[in-house]
Order: sequence, then structure tokens, then C-alpha cells
Amino acid sequence: MHSSLPLICLLLLQFAINDASARDTQSQGTPALDTVRWILGDWVQAGGQTTTRETWIEIDRNVFTGTGITFDSATGAKQSEESLLLTEMSGRIYFFAKVDHNKYPVPFELTSSSATEAIFENADHDFPKKFEYRLVEMDVLNVIVSDGGARSFTVGFKRVPAVKAKNE
Repeated sequence: MHSSLPLICLLLLQFAINDASARDTQSQGTPALDTVRWILGDWVQAGGQTTTRETWIEIDRNVFTGTGITFDSATGAKQSEESLLLTEMSGRIYFFAKVDHNKYPVPFELTSSSATEAIFENADHDFPKKFEYRLVEMDVLNVIVSDGGARSFTVGFKRVPAVKAKNE
């Protein structure tokens, strides 16, 4: 599933791993992504006409990758897919989202985080400008997608057991 990441995401991933490895030789401190480790796992939003699944895995202590897929609830047909990346680069955390209608991944910088919240922003992007990931309960995650103002929508996810590949 993650082998379909666009080339640009793979290049960003390689840069992040190289950048992280260089820092690791200088400091063995806590990795910055530990503050958002709660995002890891499989999350599903079901109900209505669509079902959305967002899955996050840890690639490296400074790199998490994700995939978001939306399906038609009645037919199971895939409606959209996005590739996601969370990484630390140069002492900052970035969230990259690659969707079909954008040629390249769009970066969003982590501007605020806590044990239950992570806010990523890019004021220069058309829409969205802001992603707010909020862990409401251990198994409930709300993602608020907005323009930083009145235009927004929320996706309410529930954690589900990981789906195993057929060959596992």
C-alpha cells in the first residue's frame, strides 16, 4: 500500500532519514515525533455514503507515513486516496499531503502540539490551510480540516485493529 507513494514523497523521506541520521549522531534526545506518536495505527470513519480509512505507520524514529482512502459505503469503490508523511527536518516537524489533484505533496508545518493535539498549518496553500488532529479518547480521533477561519469540516475516526495483508 505504501509502495505507491509518489517519487517526491520518497525523495522527501530519504532527505528526512539522512537529516535525522546526522542529528542522531550529535544527540540521542527524544525524537520530536514522539509528541504525535498517538497518531500511529488504523483509523476509520464510517457512516453515511462514504467510509474513510487513515493508516499511519512508523518508518523511522523521525518518519511516519500514512495513507488515507475514501470508499463508497454501498459499493466499496475507491473514491479518493492520499499519501501522507510526517517527518522532522531541520528541527521542525512537517506533515506532507499528496492528493491526486495536486502535482506535488503540500507541506504543513507543526505549529502546536500536546499529548492529544497536533496542529499543522500552511498559510500559503489555497485549501486547506490547517489540519488539526485531536485525540479525543484513546480510540477516537477528530481531524479538523480548515482554511483557518469559517470554512472547515471534521472527520471523526475510531481506532480499529490493523488490517493484515493476505500474505502475512
